[in-house]
Amino acid sequence: MGFRSDRQRKAVMAKLTRGMTSTKIYTRPKKPSFNRQEREILRVLYESRKPMSIREIAEKANMSWVTAKKHLKKLEERGLWDEGKKD
Repeated sequence: MGFRSDRQRKAVMAKLTRGMTSTKIYTRPKKPSFNRQEREILRVLYESRKPMSIREIAEKANMSWVTAKKHLKKLEERGLWDEGKKD
């Protein structure tokens, strides 16, 4: 059994040294949360079922190209979208 972080280890050790015997070691991971624009982009991508350019995604999601690019970058960092190869 291990600790998820050094902070958690220190918190558990502090409780144990104060004489407390029950500790909560594991916490539930947070569910991914998406803002309105990210949900709309994901909806557009799901419904299209084909590769689309950023401009096409922005047009179908009713947002500017810059806004779509910003949210697509966040989705890419989460591993939910990939821009693909540029030939």
